[in-house]
Amino acid sequence: MGVIIRQSIKNAFITYMSIVLGALNILYIYPLSFSKDQLGIYQFVLNNALTFYPFVMLGVNALVIRFFPDFRDDKKGHNGFLTLLLTMGVSGFLIFSILSALFGHYVLGFYAEKSDLFTTYLPYFLPLLLLAGLEYILATFCANFNRIAIPALFTNFLIKLSTGILALLVYWGKIDFSQFFTAVIFVHVGAVAGLLFYLYLLGQLHWSFRWPVLTAPLRKAMITYAFFGVLGSLSSMLAVKLDLFMVGTLMGLTFTAVFSIAMFIADVLDVPRRAIEGISAPIVAQAWKENNLQEIKNIYQKSSLNQFLAGWFMLIGIWTCIEHLFAIMPNGAQYAEGKYVVLILGIGRLIDLVTGVNHIIISYSKYYKFNFYVILILGVLNIIGNLIFIPLFGINGAAMSTAFSLGIYNILKLGFIYKKFNLQPFTSNLPGVILLGIIAWGLAEIIPMTTNVWMNILIKAALVTGIFVAGILKFNLSPEVSLLAQKGWDTVRRFGKKT
Repeated sequence: MGVIIRQSIKNAFITYMSIVLGALNILYIYPLSFSKDQLGIYQFVLNNALTFYPFVMLGVNALVIRFFPDFRDDKKGHNGFLTLLLTMGVSGFLIFSILSALFGHYVLGFYAEKSDLFTTYLPYFLPLLLLAGLEYILATFCANFNRIAIPALFTNFLIKLSTGILALLVYWGKIDFSQFFTAVIFVHVGAVAGLLFYLYLLGQLHWSFRWPVLTAPLRKAMITYAFFGVLGSLSSMLAVKLDLFMVGTLMGLTFTAVFSIAMFIADVLDVPRRAIEGISAPIVAQAWKENNLQEIKNIYQKSSLNQFLAGWFMLIGIWTCIEHLFAIMPNGAQYAEGKYVVLILGIGRLIDLVTGVNHIIISYSKYYKFNFYVILILGVLNIIGNLIFIPLFGINGAAMSTAFSLGIYNILKLGFIYKKFNLQPFTSNLPGVILLGIIAWGLAEIIPMTTNVWMNILIKAALVTGIFVAGILKFNLSPEVSLLAQKGWDTVRRFGKKT
């Protein structure tokens, strides 16, 4: 677990720096620079590109880690595996582009009735779709070499920084909104170029259209896995990522803007899972290849505790400051109706976190098809849930449907892993972490506030952080966090002695 924690910490640091930039963008710069409809169309196009690329690129995203052990050979450039992945992904995109050229006018016609902005900016969906897919393939390929921090720099931090600067240029009148959208495309081109250059520096950028290890049985296994990857990605989108699409379709761009900001705040909780899964995936894949169930159990339980600890800490901190966050936003009162969307989605994320890396454990086992079957059922339920709850509860209804889907999905995966492998993720330290969060929330709620919004945020954040850090270290609720804290303290002491 050591390499997982180290790389996860580095990745999480970059990701949280990206979150700071993203928060500045979403909560301040975008509302300042764009109208609600402009913000709505930007979030609609971008988020749907990020959602649909696994489906469009023929499920290649599922193959990157799962089949790398079969191709791995440093002396032979890993037998052209990267070239194979990119060829498959681009081929899928070309097929989708042809279909879009033939039938896309029907989609544009439907959305044009809701806003002219759809007609103008939906065409940007295709290039963003391709670039998002290439970014994922290249960044995930880097994870095969236990490298996730620098790829996160290209695919997260620098993109957030660049788009924030571009939005400010819109605010200052240097470019218009259309030029902003075009410039965003070039930002993503830069991210792809950066990832290719990083692979070159690692000595892992190999081009070959000869695949000697691609035997008939392996090809069949990859096609089957990719097929279920496509269906699984589509079903996953229907199960847990449908909300923004449904809000935009049923309620319009204004509510899409409100929902996207609330969703961004709640998605901060998902960072620990992405960081830990990103580096755990190749290790779990190798453990399955070696049938090392003890290693999988170790990762499963430690990921559950540490993911939940981080997410619980963030949800408590966010919820105690939520009204102050909207108060400091430009036009914050217009977006404050997304307050309970944050809470509902946050609870759904916590369920996802506390069940550990269950998705990759199943995905890289011989039972990988289970993920597809269960997500397909939940996808249908989520569509029905959105159609029922959005008319009744508006954007809160969309959040309720997604949180419910996340809960059911993870409960089913939890039971499946226990039944098949006799593994469960929970440890005896979990109740202590839950109690610690309740105490922190209670104290933050009763502490007297000042008339200064920024000071209130600082006081509450400091109180929640202090209680969490003190409690975790005092009672050793997370051995990994305690070990990292000890190493950090030792480093500080050594530095102090030298000076």
